[in-house]
Amino acid sequence: MSGPTKNTVVRGLENVEAPEGGEALFECVLSQPEVAAHTWLLDDEPVRTSENAEVVYFENGLRHLLLLKNLRPQDSCRVTFLVGDMVTSAFLTVREVREAPVFLTELQNQEVLDGYPVSFDCVVTGQPVPTVRWFKDGRMLEEDDHYMISEDQQGGHQLIITAVVPADMGVYRCLAENSVGVSSTKAELRVDRECTLTSTDYETAADATETSSYFSAQGYLSR
Repeated sequence: MSGPTKNTVVRGLENVEAPEGGEALFECVLSQPEVAAHTWLLDDEPVRTSENAEVVYFENGLRHLLLLKNLRPQDSCRVTFLVGDMVTSAFLTVREVREAPVFLTELQNQEVLDGYPVSFDCVVTGQPVPTVRWFKDGRMLEEDDHYMISEDQQGGHQLIITAVVPADMGVYRCLAENSVGVSSTKAELRVDRECTLTSTDYETAADATETSSYFSAQGYLSR
């Protein structure tokens, strides 16, 4: 009388090459279901489930998958799947992405009344993530009570002048730089000195905006 059929690896792991920031999927297919005695290793370290590593199986344990996310060049390693006395391995190679800075959205010329705030906005990409600096007429700007500088994780950058004065007129430049290259975008600021705003002007403008919004909502302004 023959014994139970031995479980075997029907399809082993295959080498994967993925870009930096991308994902890599490793799959092993067995001849029989197995969910109890299996282990994934990255080099010699067991895989811990996290937002960057997912371990799943399908078809009652016939197919086992490892999904690695948000890859970095230093994540390149040997990937191993152990199940019982069976072993299958492959290599993960993460390609470093290198791109010079490129402005997807460039600065736009601005004209503003004396005393008003104004903002310059742009979006830049690049790998490694570019370092961004702001300049006015060739002089680098530092954040203070007059200048507010901010950025987000999507590559958006913003310079806000909190209360424009005539001396703020000039050419503003945003310069982005990484190890691959340099790029910049510029725009001009013009200040209208014929009207200087006071706190009363701001309150009046706010009241007018609120009143207009109310009547628009009621449908009066569309009649």
